[in-house]
Amino acid sequence: ITKPMLFSSAGGLASASGHKKDFGSLRGAAYRNPIAAAAFLIGSLSMIGIPFFAGFGAKYYLSMAAIGMGAKMWVALAALAVSTVLNAIYYIRVIAIIFSKTEGEVVARHKNAPTYTFAMTVFIIVNILLGLFYQPVMNVITVGMGLL
Repeated sequence: ITKPMLFSSAGGLASASGHKKDFGSLRGAAYRNPIAAAAFLIGSLSMIGIPFFAGFGAKYYLSMAAIGMGAKMWVALAALAVSTVLNAIYYIRVIAIIFSKTEGEVVARHKNAPTYTFAMTVFIIVNILLGLFYQPVMNVITVGMGLL
């Protein structure tokens, strides 16, 4: 759920920036398209693995699986840690750009289609719900894997 949300929100931010995709053009895009900015922020936090967002459950289960790997545990945990740090470096930089604006800049709100606003709202809600209630989802996956 996180990756499609990030791609959709990035498209909304680019659209609010004159369809330009370079980082410089995205400066202040959060103020022009707040729903896309909220979705991008939540998606970024999820990719980093912050608790209460969908990505946390995945990182939690990967780390728990690594602990049971014996000698390979340190390699798996190191890979997970490096991935988390790289995600944080990348996404925090982009978040800083989209939420920064030049002094005196007049912000004109971008008009989103109602379907886009609805989709971003659903993405945000589902991401948070999966972050809070990842255990039942994992139980379903475990049962499904047991059937194979």
